[in-house]
Amino acid sequence: MEDTDGIYGGRFSGAGFNGCAMAIIDPSKKETIKKKVTEEYLALYPGLKDKFAVYFCKTANGIEN
Repeated sequence: MEDTDGIYGGRFSGAGFNGCAMAIIDPSKKETIKKKVTEEYLALYPGLKDKFAVYFCKTANGIEN
């Protein structure tokens, strides 16, 4: 979704349709991003409607002492 406002970068992980895509986003735009990604993905792959999901999580600062 390189043309989606609020997505700064992303990558695919896993293999085939059992994988996932992860992206760093602007949290203030997450609902707009979710709507656009869902609509565009399901337009391409309507058969995956019952398996497709969008999840948001917060990143951690990594290892700290």
